[in-house]
Amino acid sequence: MRSDDGHLPDRLTARQRVDRIRAAVRTAPLPVKIVLVLAVLAAAVVASALPARVGDFVLLLALGYGPVAVWRKQRSVFASLGVAAWGLAAILFVAALTPPVTIAIVPLLLLPFAVVAAAHSPPLARNLVPCRTVAWTLLWAVPVAMVAWRFTSGQPVLSYVLGWLLAAVVLGWRFARSLQGGQVYTQQQARSPFPTAPYGRPAGRTTPAAPPAGAGRAGHPAAGGHGAGSAGCGRGPGAARGGRGRAGPPRPGPRPARDHRR
Repeated sequence: MRSDDGHLPDRLTARQRVDRIRAAVRTAPLPVKIVLVLAVLAAAVVASALPARVGDFVLLLALGYGPVAVWRKQRSVFASLGVAAWGLAAILFVAALTPPVTIAIVPLLLLPFAVVAAAHSPPLARNLVPCRTVAWTLLWAVPVAMVAWRFTSGQPVLSYVLGWLLAAVVLGWRFARSLQGGQVYTQQQARSPFPTAPYGRPAGRTTPAAPPAGAGRAGHPAAGGHGAGSAGCGRGPGAARGGRGRAGPPRPGPRPARDHRR
């Protein structure tokens, strides 16, 4: 029977590489994240030139990953982009209802990516799940913006203002909630008399060391020391005094001399 042990190191190496990439993206500064989002946007534009089946397949993968990321509270940029794909799909669907689709739709297409970049900023991502921030923001901003786009096609500026303004309001609400959660956590730590230290032990307490085997309490000899002292006393000159009153084995007396004269 063929063993698959030879493939296990390769799987671990690939998983470690993915984890390193995620950690690098998560700890990257905000300008780098914005550049990454723009790179993904450029890749999406390039992907639009590919055959329709390839683009549809990529879009279906992103749409399928978005709800899973929200449910599992994924914190990666890819999870937030999967949620942002739903906003892009909604914007493109409504824009297709009022042809032709021109360059005027670009400010609305940039809105989901800007929300992703804001959701991964340290003030928001520290206490809140970024992909859920993207979901809440787009859930409020995109429908209002696209309704304005649908019924005021001659004035797209109104849809821009409504979409971006609502996105800013929701992000501000999430930011305030993040600050409130951080303050509650700080107050709980301050009220706790013994803040939790690593490994679940109180930080202000130390585990007392076990006393040595031969040590007793202060002012009292150890249990084994008394016996040792008694044994030692038995060997010294005071052994005879300590041994008074004790019946010992009788010592044999001197043997009488034999008379050989007969």
